[in-house]
Amino acid sequence: MSRDEKQYKKCLLLAQNACLKRETCKKDIREKLTKYVYELSIIEKVIPELEKQGFINEQRYAKAYAHDKFLIKRWGKLKIKQHLWQKQIPDNLIEQGLNHIDQQEYLKVLSHVLSRKAALLIEKDPTKRKKKMLDFGLSRGFEYELIWKEIS
Repeated sequence: MSRDEKQYKKCLLLAQNACLKRETCKKDIREKLTKYVYELSIIEKVIPELEKQGFINEQRYAKAYAHDKFLIKRWGKLKIKQHLWQKQIPDNLIEQGLNHIDQQEYLKVLSHVLSRKAALLIEKDPTKRKKKMLDFGLSRGFEYELIWKEIS
């Protein structure tokens, strides 16, 4: 067995173990393997193999990522979309992942997030208060129109 074959097998095993621990995308695996100083040529052979074996599935990743960030971190669709885009997930897969978020639940979370923020605000001036609430909602990745409707 040549040196490259040994490196390939070690790299593949490391990547498989990483994929077993949590849902991953190509970019995450590429970064992880690069950190372990594997050659790019080996990494580029490993990634298609992981896809073929079902360890990496970007559609599944986008759905799980959107679900978890929405339910656990209480992020809005815009922030989730931005983060998935940074992970180089194709736009159509991002949209599929976001479509799994129930609209009624989405509005409930927005209302909950804004009401908790309102309870913490010290500001008395209603205009400044609305501005702070709007900024907070936008920073969480919720859509402007939905936030405005909620705080008005």
